[in-house]
Amino acid sequence: MRYLFFLISFFISFILQGQSLTSATWIKIKAERKDGSKIIDRLNSDSSKLEYHFLQNDTVLISDMMGSKQKYAYRIEKNKLSIGKYQNFAIETFTDSSLILLELPGMELNDDKVNRFYFISNDKYFNFLSSNGLINSINDSLILSNRYVSAQFEGNFDKYLLANISNIFDRTYLIGSFVVSSSGNITEFVIIESKGVSDKYIDKFTTLFLNTSGKWTLPIWNKPYYCKTYFNIRFNTDKNFSGISFHINTNKPPCFDKCALSMSDIKLSTEYFNSGTQLLLKGNYEKAIIKFSDCLKIDSLYVDAYYNRATANYKLANQNAACLDWKTLRQLGQKEGEKLYSENCKE
Repeated sequence: MRYLFFLISFFISFILQGQSLTSATWIKIKAERKDGSKIIDRLNSDSSKLEYHFLQNDTVLISDMMGSKQKYAYRIEKNKLSIGKYQNFAIETFTDSSLILLELPGMELNDDKVNRFYFISNDKYFNFLSSNGLINSINDSLILSNRYVSAQFEGNFDKYLLANISNIFDRTYLIGSFVVSSSGNITEFVIIESKGVSDKYIDKFTTLFLNTSGKWTLPIWNKPYYCKTYFNIRFNTDKNFSGISFHINTNKPPCFDKCALSMSDIKLSTEYFNSGTQLLLKGNYEKAIIKFSDCLKIDSLYVDAYYNRATANYKLANQNAACLDWKTLRQLGQKEGEKLYSENCKE
């Protein structure tokens, strides 16, 4: 096995020497855990945007789901890619159109905690989308924006708006659409609905938006095209959020109340989980179940709380309760939960 591993490493290194990551922009098309489980993470998921553009000067430009672009130093040693100080990946596959990276965490983790990312080169991106039915075409030259094809602003659009709008009115919003050409120009802009925003501010916002013409980019295709994007903008000044937030690919009113877990929610759910885990290790299964349930009342996507609550119920011979949690894990795309359910439960 050691000899085989050496041959594989040598082969990948040989390939990397003959090819360059700078030959393309790499667009993420899929992400999963190492064991094949679905990623359940509020900040990083299969659908979150991620693009790598490796430059000639050993730097990589990374575009993320927030629309920001950051530069980091990178280096490649054999089949290992290091980005910045803390991100390390094993290069599992690298061809002229495909790149697969496996996280190399700084500590030992289970396979359902380690991420694998699948990228495709920008010149093959539209072929991939077309063959998988992922392009929403309005007509031959106009595409409706979605998670795969969308216009991206050269900077942080929220900050741009905040820097140019002096007065923010609480719990108000705008809904609209705009069309961007493949050259980055805005060819159409419409406000569809507004709440609490005066005509004066709508006009000002329209001018600010049109002034960004030429500062948008679209994924490269083999022909010129236009991309229509629906959006909403939320204006808020309460204690949970104060400022402007711009969201694309939606024509619905924005959320104002309990839209996401707060930092205090995250802290409290983690405290419940940690307390439950300590009780589980001590064999105090009844109290552990209570703590894990308290955790899940706050964060229904806390995967490890489902696993641990199922374990506690299984120890107490509460088979049906354990099976309910394993079934939930299966529905959330967790491979270990799916295995436990199939081994211990009946449909």
